[in-house]
Amino acid sequence: MLLSVQQKYILETLRKLGCVRSDQLHALVRGKFQRPGFAVREEHMTTMLRQLRSGLGDFRVDGGFVYLARGQPDTARLEAIDVMLELSEGIPQEEPSPPAA
Repeated sequence: MLLSVQQKYILETLRKLGCVRSDQLHALVRGKFQRPGFAVREEHMTTMLRQLRSGLGDFRVDGGFVYLARGQPDTARLEAIDVMLELSEGIPQEEPSPPAA
């Protein structure tokens, strides 16, 4: 399955966080990719999530949660994501690259 850059980011995010609410995921994707002249609207997210759900067997969207089959909602983690989004003003911070050997 061919994935957009945004869909790859969604999968990477889910691998790191396990389970997120769809509004949190939208905020993360919007913070990462939205630029002047390019908006990540709700209908874009809906389309990307629908494509991922139909193309990947372990991708789940259920009751406002987005997760991979092994992930389950964790209240403490979801609250931590809210705090992170608030502190970063909705723009996720990049992880530093490991030093070159």
